Amino acid sequence: MDRPPARSSIVLVLALTGCATHAAVQLSSRVGPQPMRSRSYGDLIVFSATRVSVTEQSEYPIHTDYVLFDEQGARLQRIANSAGAFGADPVTLALPAGSYRVKALEQSGGYVVVPLSIEPGQTTVVDLDGSALPQQGIGSSDWVRLPDGHVVGWRAQERAR
Repeated sequence: MDRPPARSSIVLVLALTGCATHAAVQLSSRVGPQPMRSRSYGDLIVFSATRVSVTEQSEYPIHTDYVLFDEQGARLQRIANSAGAFGADPVTLALPAGSYRVKALEQSGGYVVVPLSIEPGQTTVVDLDGSALPQQGIGSSDWVRLPDGHVVGWRAQERAR
């Protein structure tokens, strides 16, 4: 009697073990969406000056880092301010509602210290590179400006104490 070749025996064993079934794992907890963060947080986006470290990045310059301080001026942290596919977007930073200060580089090359408010569920935008907010044809007193007229952001509403 002829014996089947060793190769076909291996294939037959693999096929049979691959068909073996295991009991399905049954979970008791239901999966749902990620919980929303507390409504006592707001977001901060700082459009700091951009830089290009190598020629290949010239099409996608990245925003320079900035430093976050509390209202009294104590340093909280340095923010690496690049996000997105090529690092060209500024970071969206979730912060507890309150008052802060940011020290960042503005497009003309100097540092600016900007006092700001973070409100629950809202986004505060600081525009130091001129790309996020309109810069021309706006005369409203609702804007905070640099001495040269550059619009930095919306004026914070005073809260009742």
